[in-house]
Amino acid sequence: MALRLKKYSDRLVVAVMLTATALADYHVGAQEVPFLPVIAFGVGSVFISHYVSLQIAGDLRGVRTLWLRGIRGVSLIVVPATVLALVLAEDVVALLFGAQYHAAVLPFRIYTCILLLRMAQYGAMLQTLGDTKTILLLTLMSLSANLALDVPFTYLMGINGTALATLLAMILVVFLYLRRIAHHLGVALLDVVPGAHYLRVLGLSVGLGAAAFGLRHLVLPGLPRPVALAVTAGLFLLAYLLVGRLSGLITADQWSIVRGWMRLELIRKNHHK
Repeated sequence: MALRLKKYSDRLVVAVMLTATALADYHVGAQEVPFLPVIAFGVGSVFISHYVSLQIAGDLRGVRTLWLRGIRGVSLIVVPATVLALVLAEDVVALLFGAQYHAAVLPFRIYTCILLLRMAQYGAMLQTLGDTKTILLLTLMSLSANLALDVPFTYLMGINGTALATLLAMILVVFLYLRRIAHHLGVALLDVVPGAHYLRVLGLSVGLGAAAFGLRHLVLPGLPRPVALAVTAGLFLLAYLLVGRLSGLITADQWSIVRGWMRLELIRKNHHK
């Protein structure tokens, strides 16, 4: 019940405080890019039996190593795809929902930033470590934080504020999840995230994203939206894979994994289990 309330609490606030038009715009803007949230879930589902085995054996170091490996792999796909969605937000919204939903573009961009936090199944890790009470507590805390932030932010900034409040609440909850996981693993907070790797992936993605934004709006503005979107996305992904591979950011092992994920192999394997 709490999870369902958490999912729709921001929409409820918009429905009560703003107009029907604003609610329609927010419903369009408050969308997560399909497929991307499933990647972290898929990795967590595949790894959870390994987490349990290592935890039973008392190998918390092995649990952390596998956890970090999963986040590194997820970030290689989710981070660049999220940046690309931010760059092409206007085209995505217009093509999927119609150009009349221009007001939904900024909330869509803000909401999409949540994907930058979806690098792992945080609850699954706590479940593995036997801390189910904290999962419920943080779910309720997330709902409370959403409601506490949604109302004033919506009042001050409209649907843009609602989206921002949802993002801030997510940042808080992920921080609390990571702090609790670090406590159980007996390490510092920064040791449960591959910070250097994540920042390298984010830096490369943002740099290429800036180039893609310039390409889309300065070089390709006259092309039909579907063509401009396809060209921009194709060149961005090609550049990301090429630079990532040449720079060593994407290793040989990760390259094979990335290719498998791009063909949805991970999700298909998990689905058939």
